[in-house]
Amino acid sequence: MAANYVPKIDREKKTILIVGSGGVGKTSFINRVSNKPFDRRYNPTIGTNKSAPIIFNQYELNILDSSGQEFWNEIPKYDGIDGAIVMFDIHSSLSYRAIPDYIRNIRETQGQIPIVICGNKLDVTTTIRKIPKNDRVYLEISSKSSINYDKIFEKLFK
Repeated sequence: MAANYVPKIDREKKTILIVGSGGVGKTSFINRVSNKPFDRRYNPTIGTNKSAPIIFNQYELNILDSSGQEFWNEIPKYDGIDGAIVMFDIHSSLSYRAIPDYIRNIRETQGQIPIVICGNKLDVTTTIRKIPKNDRVYLEISSKSSINYDKIFEKLFK
C-alpha cells in the first residue's frame, strides 16, 4: 500500500433546496460553502442551478439554488429533496414576510422535509429577527464574513 493512500469514504448523498427572495444571498451562501470567494456583485440566478458536490461531515451535498425572482408559488416539485433552507435578508422586511409562503410551498411540493430558516447578512448589523419557534429551526448567518454558515447543515440534519 502506498504511503499516501487515502481510503475512500462513502458519504450519504443529500439534496438541499434553497429558496428565498431575490438578493438575500442564496448564491453567496453556496459560494461560501464551496470555498469560493465572496463576490459583492449581484448576479441574479435564472431558473435553478445545481451546485457541485459539497462535502460536509459524512454527507455529500448538492444544493439546488432557485431564482429569487420567481414567485413563491412557482417553485417546481423536485424529486429527491432531503431538506430545505428558506433564506431572507435580515434588513429586508419584504424578504422576511415571504417566509411563510415559501414554507407553505415547500410543504405542498416536497412534503415534511426538514427546513431551516436562515437570516443572512448578519455582518451588516446585529439586527435580530424573532421567528416564531413552533416547529421551525432558525439561524442567522453572514455569507460574507462566514458567521455561522457552517451550522446550517448541522441544524438541518440533526
